[in-house]
Amino acid sequence: GAFQNYDEMGLYKSARGGLDSLDDFYKYAEGPTSTLRAATWEARETLSWLVPLAAGAQTLRVMFANPFYDEDNDEQRFVYLDRMSVSDEEGEVIAVYEFEDLGPPTHPDGWDCGEVLDNPSTGRRDHIFLHWGHDGCAIFVDVEVPSYGIYDVKVVAWAYPDWYEQFGDDGFAKLSLVVNAYQEGDIWYRDMRAPGFAGAPAPHSNNNLQWLARQIVADERFAEATVKFWWPAIMGSEVAEFPEEAADADFEGRLLAANAQDAELERLANGFRNGFQGSPYTYNLKDLLVEIVLSKWFRADAVTDADPVRRVALHNAGARRLLTPEELAHKTAAITGVQWGRYLHRGLIDGRDGRWSSDLTESYRLLYGGIDSDGITERVRDITSVMVGVAKRHAARVSCPVVMRELYLLPDAERRLFAGIYPSVTAADAIKRKLVELHDKVLGVQVTPDSPDVEAVYQLFVDTWQHERDSLQDRGADHWFDRWDCSWGWGQDHLFFEGILDGAVVQHEDENDQLYDFDWDRVRDFLDGIDFSDPHRTTHAWVVVLATLMMDYRYLYV
Repeated sequence: GAFQNYDEMGLYKSARGGLDSLDDFYKYAEGPTSTLRAATWEARETLSWLVPLAAGAQTLRVMFANPFYDEDNDEQRFVYLDRMSVSDEEGEVIAVYEFEDLGPPTHPDGWDCGEVLDNPSTGRRDHIFLHWGHDGCAIFVDVEVPSYGIYDVKVVAWAYPDWYEQFGDDGFAKLSLVVNAYQEGDIWYRDMRAPGFAGAPAPHSNNNLQWLARQIVADERFAEATVKFWWPAIMGSEVAEFPEEAADADFEGRLLAANAQDAELERLANGFRNGFQGSPYTYNLKDLLVEIVLSKWFRADAVTDADPVRRVALHNAGARRLLTPEELAHKTAAITGVQWGRYLHRGLIDGRDGRWSSDLTESYRLLYGGIDSDGITERVRDITSVMVGVAKRHAARVSCPVVMRELYLLPDAERRLFAGIYPSVTAADAIKRKLVELHDKVLGVQVTPDSPDVEAVYQLFVDTWQHERDSLQDRGADHWFDRWDCSWGWGQDHLFFEGILDGAVVQHEDENDQLYDFDWDRVRDFLDGIDFSDPHRTTHAWVVVLATLMMDYRYLYV
């Protein structure tokens, strides 16, 4: 309710005239309709609606349900209303209203939509003659309802046959009934509770957000809720919940974890509320995030406890969180300088401010567990088979352009990953030293040339290298790296030649948009001048090695 003046796009009082931000489904709700077939006062008809009504003051709106004023034929809709009654489920009448006593309705623009008439048979004021020509005209009746229940609302009305043809295809007038419908000047829904917090009403209708924020922060539960909000974002797992079934095999371990984390949450919440370690700064989010990162739950690296109960309790100790599509895209760009299908946003010819998108953040975002903040609002925390497929595709598409860029296009001093490596390097010790360096830069782990990780990747390098040489010999092919088979232009990574070739990206004009593309003539001329020889066929082996490292769980997680 504190957001009552903001629409779904966050705009303040966006309705016509700046009156409110209520949605049109509510403001122009038609409600259930009834067809009026009576043609004279003598044959007047009673229309009936069964509606649920809450206790207290309720407002009933009677309104035309036919199409409104026909401007082409200068035709309006006409009907006569006599009286309304409201009965409970037992048939007892709780209220009766004579429409002529209510007076003619007034259109929101200020003009009368009807008039009170005398009954030609009795000569007394008897009913209202409604000539509603435009939407917005309605009769509102306030009813005091004794208790919640289903009530029968009856309206006595008729319409002259001379006007039937003006009511539409069925030839009859239609009336609708809506409970607590919108009225001109409303800024909140009449069928909802008034805005407030914990029984306290919001003080000002124009802007209650600051007031609401103060109420939430003052609530005793706010500090703990803040810790629980940030815990999974940093730890990669939700706060442990207390188990319910004592018969479960892992009950004791889960109970131990829940108790331990509950104590840690209480410590963090108290520090957030009162200031950490005597600090005068209360409710300081930066301090809270630092404390979470410094906690044992975050800093734990591996748990090898022999006690099975403690192993269950410490299952989620240590921060090992799956990177989001956005994080993985930025990580790849930061480490390699290349991105999968990266393209500039409109108006950014250099892209240096970081505002770019890629296939991982656009086409494959939801497939890789991302969100769209609409139908999908929760990120996937555990990798799935579909996400594994996306991760493999990402690694395969990126690894070849990275190797091409570093081994052939960049000078050795400007390389990020393969400094000192050339297609002619085949010595085992040089290759293993580079694998040690790649483990550090790509996976963030410290290894030695003799470690099992390096030995496994080196064997992959050798196998791929040998396979490439055998395949090359069988085909009688040349010893060249096929630059056009590397998919570096696939997806149009507009930053691929950044720092290598000036003017590689151009901006084209068309009637609808401004589009970026490579200056292909310039790019081809540049590539034709590069020596892409690969005499020992080692380049493809480096591509396979890099793709393998990029599919490692230590690359996909943080």
